[in-house]
Amino acid sequence: MIYFCNQSLYTDQSCSTIRNQQDSPLLRLPGELRNRIYEYALGDFQIFFKDRSVGRGVEVYTTNEEADKRMIRAPHFQGLTTTCRQVHAETKLLPFALNEFTGDIFDVKPFLIANVHHTTWLSAIKTLQLKVYGLTGYRTYPISILKILCLVQQLNGLKKVIVEHMVFKGWPSRWETHLAAEVEGVFRQRALNGDLEVLVKTIHT
Repeated sequence: MIYFCNQSLYTDQSCSTIRNQQDSPLLRLPGELRNRIYEYALGDFQIFFKDRSVGRGVEVYTTNEEADKRMIRAPHFQGLTTTCRQVHAETKLLPFALNEFTGDIFDVKPFLIANVHHTTWLSAIKTLQLKVYGLTGYRTYPISILKILCLVQQLNGLKKVIVEHMVFKGWPSRWETHLAAEVEGVFRQRALNGDLEVLVKTIHT
């Protein structure tokens, strides 16, 4: 196929975009169908954050436990977002909006600090699951947790926060009650506004 591109009207970048729109089977599809494909390709993952940047410090797993009881590592799940400029523009925030970010509560702060310049990415995160392992040293432990939760509540795009409290059987139930009260206190206003769901789960090990 021959393309006629008037250089006085189009840059090389715009010419490439036009060619992609004409040649690509994906980009020729209606936007609604492309969105369904994007959701299928980029959604339904669990993203385990670490204390490095979004691009290098995460591990990604599928969460379809019905098909496979094991979580399957999926390191290149963002490949679709880098295929061309138009697809990147349409998909760049979807890995953050369509998936569940999860990890140890003490990894949240370094993760957020490492990505402080990527506020658009962080604001796109809708679901966050935080794991709290035990409450040894309880008199000082909740103070640090409270500070971390205050950072988390600044993520404007959040729609759901899940706090999983992992405790040993037989530990005092007051610890569970106290943690639940702290979590609900931090997110109370947003929960009352109806734009955030907050769940606190206790898992006995």
